[in-house]
Amino acid sequence: MFFAYCCTRTYGLMSERLANILSQLNIEELSGLVGFDVAEGLHELGLLSSKATLVNFIVKTKSYSVFHSRSARQLIFSKDGVCSLLSLDLSVAKKFSSNNWLTYAREIADLVGADYEELLPQASKRRSDFEASDEYPLLQYQNWMRKRVNEHFDNQKGTRTIVHMPTGAGKTSTAMQIIFDQIRRESPAPCTVVWLAHSDELCEQAVLSFARLWPSQKISPAKVWRAWGGLSELENFDPNGCNFVVSSFQTLNSWLSSASAGVFKRFNMLKLATSFLVVDEAHLSTARTFKNVINYIAGAQTNILGLTATPGRHTVDTSPEQTRELVSFYDNTLIGMTDNKGVELVDPISFLQREGVLSDVSMETLPGSHVVLSAHDLKECANKLDVSDSVLTKLGDDHKRTLRVATEVINVVRERKLKTLVFCPSKNNADVLAEFLSFNGVKAASITGELAQSLRAERLSAFKEGKLSVITNFNVLTTGFDDPKIEAVIIARPTSSVVLYSQMIGRALRGKKFQGTERALVINVEDNLENLPDFKSAFTHYNKFFKD
Repeated sequence: MFFAYCCTRTYGLMSERLANILSQLNIEELSGLVGFDVAEGLHELGLLSSKATLVNFIVKTKSYSVFHSRSARQLIFSKDGVCSLLSLDLSVAKKFSSNNWLTYAREIADLVGADYEELLPQASKRRSDFEASDEYPLLQYQNWMRKRVNEHFDNQKGTRTIVHMPTGAGKTSTAMQIIFDQIRRESPAPCTVVWLAHSDELCEQAVLSFARLWPSQKISPAKVWRAWGGLSELENFDPNGCNFVVSSFQTLNSWLSSASAGVFKRFNMLKLATSFLVVDEAHLSTARTFKNVINYIAGAQTNILGLTATPGRHTVDTSPEQTRELVSFYDNTLIGMTDNKGVELVDPISFLQREGVLSDVSMETLPGSHVVLSAHDLKECANKLDVSDSVLTKLGDDHKRTLRVATEVINVVRERKLKTLVFCPSKNNADVLAEFLSFNGVKAASITGELAQSLRAERLSAFKEGKLSVITNFNVLTTGFDDPKIEAVIIARPTSSVVLYSQMIGRALRGKKFQGTERALVINVEDNLENLPDFKSAFTHYNKFFKD
């Protein structure tokens, strides 16, 4: 039972109780928990050899999130073996199957051997210890961008602009110095800066960056406030003094729709205090929810700085109407990359590669699938303006395609010895591919949206430390994840979105100057799909719309 032994050794004793609980179910019941299509895929790839295999797969891919499903809880807690194992009375177990199961989450956590936070959907642990650093002063081109932004905002109120820099060029550190300049300009008067992002990872990244760099500014004490993931530190917000507030669009939008007088008062106090607003991943600004939040939090006197590597919204060969709306939202003002003498660049990628900021990229292709698109698929693709979920699922369920990708990953890791990130077409595919790689001796793990934040952090930490050679993921690591030592990216998730494609390849672009790699490998899995972007044009694709 080599496979089961590896699983326990990799994921530790904390999962043993969960494995013992799941072992009380039969193979058919376990197949239902993972999904019968996934179980079939495991069988097709030669991975489904025993009940222990399925138990280990659930522990690795779902962990305690298996309890989020009411049907799964009903199944698990109805088993005599489970109740006996947990010394649980059947009448007590029945309440765990109710819709309001979160009422009993702490009780369930104690029974199944989980931390309470691990059991909660989207639970996250936030750091309270910060290490001050002035290790990375701005490079010359970053200081030129800083200067140009400050000149744009100089003596103006209520103005907007987008800073356009490739992934890996230092948008966050450049933006932090611009923020410091804005605070310095206001000092000693009160100043509140709000940073908006769309994911927990991006929010936490902003907090850590500010806390690390602020002490070196020696301006004044500053208070950092977090408000995202359903939690908020703003109950005691004081608009006096210097404040750096980081929040998610989702949290502030929920405040907008709240009927609570206390929430409205808090939001209004933040709105009145905000003098400078930073929008991370600014290409999302005109999406309805994001636009509502920005327009509400920004008063007439608030300056807005958008940050993005791709200042556009439409996909390849589609109507540019959404991009034109974004251009208008930011007053048709874009501040692009310059060289070290302040001269605007036509080809920023080549400049950054020469400077060692970005890696030199080798592009390769791997044959994918020939997908037959139904009328429904075509309509869904047209409505989504990208490859539809149904098509992505078909690609993920193509076991021959998965085997080709797996064979290529094994070659990249073993023969080329490259640290590898794989973007998969579906959640199930990411899980199954990681399982196949692990079964074949490659240290791999999957990261998907339903994985508990604590396990996500644990696996990403293992990847950064070199304990894992491969991370497979679906719709998670395009933003908010920074590992400079990634050497290869395999794009097995096709997209016609220039934004998404740029974000995926950007994971491997960090160059030697920022502790990254000199060279990077990008492998595109090519299916019979049209209108997919290419590396060379991705960064400059939208520039012309700011010059019309």
